[in-house]
Amino acid sequence: MPRRLRIFYSVLTASLLLIPLVALYSELSKRPDIWWTPPAMAVSLAESRDRVEIYARGRPLDTLVAQGQVSITDGAGSRLLRAEEIGIRFNNGDRVRVQRLPLLLIYAAACGGGAVLLLVIATGRLAYRGVVLAGLVLSLTWVPAHAQDVDILGSWRGTSICVDRANFPACKDEQVIYDVRQKGTGRDTVTVRADKVVNGVREFMAEFDFHRADSTWVAEYQGPRVRIEMVLQVRAAHMTGALTDEPSGRQVRAIALDRVR
Repeated sequence: MPRRLRIFYSVLTASLLLIPLVALYSELSKRPDIWWTPPAMAVSLAESRDRVEIYARGRPLDTLVAQGQVSITDGAGSRLLRAEEIGIRFNNGDRVRVQRLPLLLIYAAACGGGAVLLLVIATGRLAYRGVVLAGLVLSLTWVPAHAQDVDILGSWRGTSICVDRANFPACKDEQVIYDVRQKGTGRDTVTVRADKVVNGVREFMAEFDFHRADSTWVAEYQGPRVRIEMVLQVRAAHMTGALTDEPSGRQVRAIALDRVR
């Protein structure tokens, strides 16, 4: 390979190698204490049974509370503790790390492959094949771009807040839970079951099929009197979104959720 081309491809490869390196460092340097369930979204004893059981003197706490055997003392005296007054917060850091493991492996593979390619080019041990070399270098950009797909699957809990009561007076703020599951064998379609929480009880609202659109997930629904679009975007353990009235183009709701499991 001509020396000028070797220098050019070496600099190009080193520059592209920074993409997976920075991404890998960013993932590994995230604080482990930022994944706690927000206090306002603490999970009830009943909803947390699949993840944790709390015992007091060898008996389940929810049973003791139901039987009126747990009391709390404050400035007003002693009173029985009710189940709805107990909230559980989880540190979801371990689950987030497991979910991000494939992404970290892809970043690591891209770093290793890029380092080897840089070494081979810089030492002049790679025979010059312009098309092949360009493909190898550009593959460094493809891997991080596709590795940034964020897993939306799982259970999410948060709020759905009305943002335009003037035009949508019937809208009400809601505490919501979204359960997301894969639809079919592809990675570009998921089904979202949306429930609202009323007095601590989940109530089914609807199910939507969302399709991947670049970095977002989009669903559309059309009924006899309504046509809406929902857009969701996932960033690590956080999900944000918007529900828009299609005919008018006005946003009806702002959605903000955190991963529960």
